[in-house]
Amino acid sequence: MVLTATSGDTGGAIAHAFYGVPDIDVVVLFPPAEVSDRQRKQMTTLNGNVTAVAVDGKFDHCQALVKAAFSDPDLEPIDLTSANSINIGRLLPQTVYYVYAYVRLASIPNPWWFPVPSGNFGNLMGALIAKRMGIPISRLVVATNANDEVPRFLSTGVYRKIDPSASAFRTP
Repeated sequence: MVLTATSGDTGGAIAHAFYGVPDIDVVVLFPPAEVSDRQRKQMTTLNGNVTAVAVDGKFDHCQALVKAAFSDPDLEPIDLTSANSINIGRLLPQTVYYVYAYVRLASIPNPWWFPVPSGNFGNLMGALIAKRMGIPISRLVVATNANDEVPRFLSTGVYRKIDPSASAFRTP
């Protein structure tokens, strides 16, 4: 069973990637106020082995439920995995982006700066793994929105969770 939380794109991607795959069930938790109508339809219209569950709250609430499932002893009999960045299986493919760029750019002199498209910083973690593997990344430029807890932590050294998180998608 693939259990994942989404604020939009991950849910539809995972739902479609595993739709109809034998012996794989998918459960996608999503906050309805944070996804577009198109994203909601991508997750909720498949049926079969895909179940989308609207969770009253924010993405953080969905992610907390996913994390809690992994530590729940009653769920141990279920062969459970996640498609979120809490799973190294999600981070390693994001690492490949930077390895691929290195292979393609190896003849260009350093320093290399990479912009990191980021929502929940999984892509940034992929870049950091690549750097630790030896890819000569000199700087990562990370875009963020109002959920700027990571940049605040990096500038102050004090971590303060933004709760509730700001919604990336707002309905009128």
